[in-house]
Amino acid sequence: MAMPELERLLDNGRKNGVEGLRIIYHDEIVAMEPRINPEVYAALHCPHTGITSPYEYTIALAENAVQNGVEFRLRHEVTDIQRTGGGGGQGDGEQPGYIVCAGVDERVWARFVVNAAGLYSDKIASMVGAANFRIIPRKGEYIILDKTQAHFAKHVLFPVPSPTLGKGILVSQTFHGNLLLGPTSRDMSQAHRTNVQVLEDILTSARRSVPGFDASRAITSYAGLRAKSDRRDFIIEESEVARGFVNVAGIDSPGLTSSPAIARLAVDVLRSAGLRAARNPNFNPFRRPIIVRKPADYTGSVDGVGPDPALHVVCRCETVSEAEVVDAINRPLGAHSIDTVKRRTRAGMGWCQGRYCEARVAQLISRETGIPVGLVPRRGAGSSLLPHRRITEDDRQLLDDLSKHANAATQKPDKPAPKL
Repeated sequence: MAMPELERLLDNGRKNGVEGLRIIYHDEIVAMEPRINPEVYAALHCPHTGITSPYEYTIALAENAVQNGVEFRLRHEVTDIQRTGGGGGQGDGEQPGYIVCAGVDERVWARFVVNAAGLYSDKIASMVGAANFRIIPRKGEYIILDKTQAHFAKHVLFPVPSPTLGKGILVSQTFHGNLLLGPTSRDMSQAHRTNVQVLEDILTSARRSVPGFDASRAITSYAGLRAKSDRRDFIIEESEVARGFVNVAGIDSPGLTSSPAIARLAVDVLRSAGLRAARNPNFNPFRRPIIVRKPADYTGSVDGVGPDPALHVVCRCETVSEAEVVDAINRPLGAHSIDTVKRRTRAGMGWCQGRYCEARVAQLISRETGIPVGLVPRRGAGSSLLPHRRITEDDRQLLDDLSKHANAATQKPDKPAPKL
């Protein structure tokens, strides 16, 4: 069944203008990926596939938006949206549009509203009677291995996609050189599956593609929810019942890859709805990066002395300097918690998962913002599949046992999984 699906995907890609697609076979695949399953027969090769860092990409877009005049109102939950005259056919003498309510007394008038509320987009749309769709969250879980395992995948390796489960468990390097396994794709109705079962699902599927990685080198795991809609497609349209209200919803995978095109389409929809906005001649498309790649002769040191904060290493696992942390804290959107600094600088994303650097980051946040160090927010509850928020040796042993079980599962499917 795999070959007809590969041929269908090849044909579909060519129709969509993807260049360089071709089906390749065993010898060429093994030459490109020496550690792939030796039983591989064929694959669809896309030479233009790239890897990005999703959270850094999102933060960069947000910071660039602030540079160009956008105002963010974070921690302002939308509680109601009220139509004013003419918006959706109601005429009360006021200018047509919407009053967006947040909290007790926050009111913002808008001629147009773009609903990009993800998992909550159907609830936001229902506030103006524009919910002609329903969001059905779909859960995805990942395991991240350390950088010693990156050589097991030189490309992004997908199994043949499933009509119900999507792209399946991929094996890929991350942008910063870890090895990524995942994601799962399961309805919330499957929540009865235990974390151990989900971990085994990931490891079993990943080993079908790449058998040899060492699961005990895991540094973290996490989960997220896709905002899948019951319309089974992206929704990018002006509401027929609430004019000027544009739904950008149900953005499932590959939403990140599609995001620049989605933005252009959303602007076209707004223009069709009556938006008159001239191109900004002073628009600045450039945003200075936070993470500074260190050269081979970098002379920074842990708790370094001297006046240059670029040489004071705060996170030794990822070689993050004091200068990078301070830069992140003082950016336009700010970074005033351990977690927000982590996602901007990678401090805490290495082997020790912040055991060493978390206190140092908290001290810098306190110094720069005046927040008492004991009150610096750290992190939420997290979404790890493992028993501990930070991986312990017991967690690594569990992964190693599950990995061995995954290897044997194809021959002995009735063997029980290790227990917590």
